[in-house]
Amino acid sequence: MTPLRTLRLATLGVVALASTGCYLNSAGKELERQVAMIEARQNEFTATFESDRERLTELVLRAETNIEELEGALVEAQAFLQRNNADLGARVDQQAAEVGDIRGRIEESQHQLLLLREELDLLREELDLRFESLAD
Repeated sequence: MTPLRTLRLATLGVVALASTGCYLNSAGKELERQVAMIEARQNEFTATFESDRERLTELVLRAETNIEELEGALVEAQAFLQRNNADLGARVDQQAAEVGDIRGRIEESQHQLLLLREELDLLREELDLRFESLAD
C-alpha cells in the first residue's frame, strides 16, 4: 500500500468514526465531566428552589394571617366609626335643639325688653306730665 492510500484510508476511517457517533475516550470523559457538572448544578438549583419555595410558602402564610388580622381590625374600626358618627349625629341634633331653645329664649327676652322699654317710656311721660302738673 502506498503512503497516500494509507493516509486516505486513515482519513476515511476517522471520518467514518466521527460520522457514526463514535468519539474518542478523552472526548467522552470531557462530556461525562460536563454532564456531571450540569447534574450538580441542577441538584443545587433544585435544593435552592425547594428552600426558596418553603420560605415563600411561609411568607404567604404569614401575609395571609396579617391580612386576616388587618381585616378584623378594619371591621372593628368601621364599627367604632359608625358608633362615633351616630353619637356625633345625636350630639349635633341635641346641640341644634339647645341652640333653637336658646334662640327662642333670646327672642322672648328681646320682646320682653322691648315691652319694658315701651312701658318705661310711658311711665316717664306720665311722670313728666305729673311733674308739670305739680309745677303749675
